[in-house]
Amino acid sequence: MFWECPIIPDIWNNLNSFFQNNGITIELTLINVLFGISTNIHYKSINQIIMLMKYYIFGSKYRKEVPNFNGFHHYLQNRITIEREIATTKNKLNQHLQKWAFLKP
Repeated sequence: MFWECPIIPDIWNNLNSFFQNNGITIELTLINVLFGISTNIHYKSINQIIMLMKYYIFGSKYRKEVPNFNGFHHYLQNRITIEREIATTKNKLNQHLQKWAFLKP
């Protein structure tokens, strides 16, 4: 479902373009999508985005919607906003801003 569905490759290609537009050069392979990019702390945000994409695809199936990158991008922005609110209440806004600093507004 996360890789072989005929609709899904376009979404992963769009995510790869999104990463490139934000200065990140990685290769989204089946192994990277299933298991993450690396255990290196620098990939924490990237792995979270990949995990959120898989959750978005999974949720789309059960909502009987066709997943698309614009829908995912909106979902990602909402998640980052929620995370920002949580970080603000825990006085960890600086860590939050550093985590997502690579994303262009």
